[in-house]
Amino acid sequence: MLTTPMLFRSIVQWALLACLALPAAADGPSWPRFHGPNQDNKSPDTALLDRWPEGGPELLWQTEGLGYGYSSASIADGRIFISGNIDDQSVVTALDASDGRILW
Repeated sequence: MLTTPMLFRSIVQWALLACLALPAAADGPSWPRFHGPNQDNKSPDTALLDRWPEGGPELLWQTEGLGYGYSSASIADGRIFISGNIDDQSVVTALDASDGRILW
């Protein structure tokens, strides 16, 4: 059985992987708010794969220390924003989308 922190980490990893697997627009992928750019849960990106390759897309990076919670990620300006609970505080963390480095 998955614990809440394990489930959250798994969800974040798959969300980040899916977002990073999208073809980058001129300024990179963007999912700036809940439900996406147009708030309709649809990506405006084109030329997406019809199917994942065998074994899934290549894992580019992963990170730890984001806490646990149930938020979705937002992506804008080369950064990924995620919120989670660490100890007894709710925190928002910014990651560099290119390498997963925690910026703040």
